[in-house]
Amino acid sequence: MEFLQIVIIYVLLFFLSVGLYFYRDSAILRTGIVGKICTIISSAIRIAVPKSLTMVLYNASQYFLYTRNQCMKVLFGVLVLAGNIICIMDMLPLLYKYLPDQNHTLIPIINAFASLYFFHKCCNGDPGEITPLNLEKYQSVYPYDERMYVPNAKCRTCKFVKPARSKHCSICNRCVHRFDHHCLWTNNDVGGLNHGYFVLFLLTMMFKCIWGFYIGIKSLVLYTQYHRLLETQVMTSNGEMKQVTYSIVLQHLFMQFPRLVFIVTSLFFLIILLGIFTIYHVNVVLTNRTTNERYKAAELEPINIDSKRLSSNKSKLQAGMKLNKNIKTVENLYDKGIIGNIYDTFWHRSIVKKIKFR
Repeated sequence: MEFLQIVIIYVLLFFLSVGLYFYRDSAILRTGIVGKICTIISSAIRIAVPKSLTMVLYNASQYFLYTRNQCMKVLFGVLVLAGNIICIMDMLPLLYKYLPDQNHTLIPIINAFASLYFFHKCCNGDPGEITPLNLEKYQSVYPYDERMYVPNAKCRTCKFVKPARSKHCSICNRCVHRFDHHCLWTNNDVGGLNHGYFVLFLLTMMFKCIWGFYIGIKSLVLYTQYHRLLETQVMTSNGEMKQVTYSIVLQHLFMQFPRLVFIVTSLFFLIILLGIFTIYHVNVVLTNRTTNERYKAAELEPINIDSKRLSSNKSKLQAGMKLNKNIKTVENLYDKGIIGNIYDTFWHRSIVKKIKFR
């Protein structure tokens, strides 16, 4: 089997696995022909795999995904370290061999330290944990929109009235101000006080992947040009000479630099996945609506508020309304415009500090 065919098969399997993970609860996978196939496969797995092993795997997944542990942080560190080692061993020698007068380390080193700093802040920084000591202050940051967040709603675990835009994290067992989500990779919540660091961490990781992909491709191209691989010919099985194809060159590069070709291919697909996730969180910042609020909003049905009732609440809901004749529909009370939303995310700690106790 040729190299390109192997790559295509692995890519298809990868995206199939990702799709099945993210849409595992979709109705498509539970009904119709696809649902029957999934049921047959699940039944076959239950029969083939011992129940004891199934329980071990289930308990392991529950531990990794739904408890606070350091495993994903360690895995993340190992993956990043392995990628950097491959760059040092395979990419840099080629770059300095063919382009000796250029500096190939300054930009990646600066980005690595920036990424490490933001990762540290995401892992160890306070996301905005709500305690009885700071409860009153956090209650004064945002008004209740009376849909997703209603006054006097108590946290069943923490036993106090939840501030607007807060949520109790079942993994960390605490209420978090402006809760976005719990991040497995940082072993910490993403909340009001560290969401900006989280976005900067994503952006630096995106740059790391793009830069690694770029210099990886650059080093392979330089090797190909130096050895004039595209100008060579190969002998076929019947003794005829044939001009090499891109497929043959790729197979040759894979045989010569298997780690380098593997990391470049992996980075290409990682850029796609991480890019989608990064764009999503940039959009979260620009719209000032958290991931938790997007889920909550999707569960709410649209409501119309009568203009007479609206007049009494106008001062509270004015920022989240749009006029449509005599009816106004509640949209996003917390949207302050692009500049205001950016400030609310990246300088949120200063906003909270300015809040005075009532």
